[in-house]
Amino acid sequence: MKQRIALLLLAALLLAPAGPALAEEGEPKHYSTMVSVSADQGAFADMWLFEEIENRFNVAFDFIEVSSEGYNERLSLAFATGDLPDLIFSMDATNIAYYAAQGLIQPLEDYMTEEYLPNLMYWFERYPQYEQALYYPDGHVYNIQGLIDLEREFATHRSWINAQWLETLGMDYPKTLDDFYAFLVAVKQTDLNGNGESDEIPFAGIYDGFDSYYDNTIPILTALGMSTKTIEAVDGVVRFNPTTDAYKEFLAFMNKIWNEGLIDSEYFTQTSDQFYAKVASGLCATMTDYAHWIRIADDSWKAYTAYDPMTSAINDKQIWPANDVNLSRNFIVTSACKDVAGIMPVLNWALTPDAIYDPVNGDNMAGATVNVLGKPVGAWDQYTEYGWSIVTRTDPDTGEEYSAIESIYPEEEFDSMNAFRNAVLTPNIFPVCEVFEGDPTHYSHYGTEKELSLAEEIVTHNAPYYFCGWSSNIRYTAEEADEIALLQNDIYTYCEQMIAQFITGELPLEEFDAFVEGCNARGLERFIEINQAAYDRYNGVA
Repeated sequence: MKQRIALLLLAALLLAPAGPALAEEGEPKHYSTMVSVSADQGAFADMWLFEEIENRFNVAFDFIEVSSEGYNERLSLAFATGDLPDLIFSMDATNIAYYAAQGLIQPLEDYMTEEYLPNLMYWFERYPQYEQALYYPDGHVYNIQGLIDLEREFATHRSWINAQWLETLGMDYPKTLDDFYAFLVAVKQTDLNGNGESDEIPFAGIYDGFDSYYDNTIPILTALGMSTKTIEAVDGVVRFNPTTDAYKEFLAFMNKIWNEGLIDSEYFTQTSDQFYAKVASGLCATMTDYAHWIRIADDSWKAYTAYDPMTSAINDKQIWPANDVNLSRNFIVTSACKDVAGIMPVLNWALTPDAIYDPVNGDNMAGATVNVLGKPVGAWDQYTEYGWSIVTRTDPDTGEEYSAIESIYPEEEFDSMNAFRNAVLTPNIFPVCEVFEGDPTHYSHYGTEKELSLAEEIVTHNAPYYFCGWSSNIRYTAEEADEIALLQNDIYTYCEQMIAQFITGELPLEEFDAFVEGCNARGLERFIEINQAAYDRYNGVA
């Protein structure tokens, strides 16, 4: 029988790293480290990972644990007072550039060599765009991040449609914006959940300006040829989508479905919990969320699927928003650190390619001993019955067998492997490289039916149409970041208010040109100019 391999290939924390790894004699080297701690995490110092690191590399971490709610404030205070830790694992690119310009964060490109980080060099050779994405505008690398090359993770947005309702209505998946409108109308006119009430919500979501992931508008924007709500580069030229003719069409469509009662009446006022409750109740015909099953306790999540990008009268190209390079986690060394070279063996270990599970060649699976999930069953001293194992599953549609990871954890103490890992094993703060080779529809961290379904939906309906209109890895100089922050605040605040008024009809669409002038008056030309310069630098034009 044909065997189909379906394993996550993780480059993570292995016991047999490439490069320098032996512990030195004598007292361990100590590195102070500020970390953000969530409520479900155990004490970092007590976790298996850091005991393992000390045993292997003679490196010890002195943790400054800060609650996730107060982390950014505490970090800012540390930089303001100069009372800095040696290492930081969480900080955004804008702040990194700002503090690096003051000499408070050390450049790391001199350590990106075969001598110090041979595993990083391995990944650079395989993924040249990975190396490019790490550099800041001044030519330095201030934080080394991991790489995620998993096809489903490139999508920056996930939208879902109730396929059972489509079938009940005798309708196909919408191919055009007109088809989408027809489906929304049909949902409004039909008691699809059979409760005798007109409580179905054709278009569900939350409006929170440009910040909302859950506003459900991306499928409409992409149908009109836009891949972002704000800034985008088309043929190398940066534009601000809300001031384009295509966006005027978007506003007209949104106003139409609002006036006809096809958008949730609480779209502009409800909280995220109120929205989640509606999704959990099965009331939504279309919605946006991380996964189609994440708010739904029973098997009714199976009614929802992803759907192909639509086209429209003004756009015949199917696109879906995606990132060009997915970076994860941070490794930042501050000016307080006096021995940068001493921590490099640990970072190199975290980035090792030897942690890849290679089911194609077979034996490597049995040899892999440690990854971000922990250890295999039987490899722990203190948790002999817990860990991960390789299991064979059968595809219910084709009958073909495939391999997957199954996690075993103390279920009487923890509700998931993730909870067990966060409390006992590892907080997963180090950069790692996650890649996948094989059938991407069978990628799964845990091999669960839900995770497999999520991967299948995204890879089938979104991935063929990936389009990166704006990379999240585009970075600004410290001066640009300061200027753009002020401009963006003024422009975005204005736009968010006006867009809501256009959608509800409080502001007629005849005022669109005046709206564009309002954006220009708030510095839009300069805002685009700065973004164009950053885009050109990132793409090697400047």
